[in-house]
Amino acid sequence: MKIKLLNSFLIMTLFFLSSTIYANPEIQNDTENGQARYIIDQETGQLMMKIRLWGEVKNPGVILVPSESDLIEIISHAGGPTSMSRLSKVQVIRNAPQNGEEKILTVNIEEFLETGDASIIPKIYPEDTIIVKSSLWRMVSSSTVIISIALQLTTTFYNLSLIFTK
Repeated sequence: MKIKLLNSFLIMTLFFLSSTIYANPEIQNDTENGQARYIIDQETGQLMMKIRLWGEVKNPGVILVPSESDLIEIISHAGGPTSMSRLSKVQVIRNAPQNGEEKILTVNIEEFLETGDASIIPKIYPEDTIIVKSSLWRMVSSSTVIISIALQLTTTFYNLSLIFTK
């Protein structure tokens, strides 16, 4: 029963995501022959690109951003990082790596914020995926309930073992 519910949920989610993306004529057909390309915004005439932004940002998802946007601007378009983000290890996954470039880049935005060195921030291309990972504190804080239950069970078993060994 749980598997059927999970499968139904996944199918509905995929349907919703695909209908959201392909119902928008500005995003539709943004790849041709497997290569990423730019999109012209019909309202402003501005050159745009589609980016996938995941993880610890306020509004993750597929977003259209101006073609000259850098990593900082793109994260800002999504409302900025959350308080639980780990800006020292932001990943950029290239859809189509340029001339010998790595497929996965790790960017230290914290270093950029401390030094102002713009060379740290890579150029972003259409169809790139940006992942802002969670901080260690986020992982610890989200597992506190499980740790609490485990400690309670341990204490209960210990107390029961004391009672029954007397």
